[in-house]
Amino acid sequence: MNASKMLKAAVKAGVSAEEVLAELVSCRVEIESKHNLLMIKIVLKSKNKDIAPQVLCVPNIKKPSPALAC
Repeated sequence: MNASKMLKAAVKAGVSAEEVLAELVSCRVEIESKHNLLMIKIVLKSKNKDIAPQVLCVPNIKKPSPALAC
């Protein structure tokens, strides 16, 4: 995962990722499992900038699968 690209997509146009990180106040991560998917929600709070929550969905693999064998 490219964190810089994700952060640039989350902030408003014209605001640099460096500015947001310099003013970062908190970070919250919520993880929920639904229908064999892990839903990861990342919420960043900054002093002055609005940052859209990022939601990532990844497969929740519980046991080895022949389809994933190399």
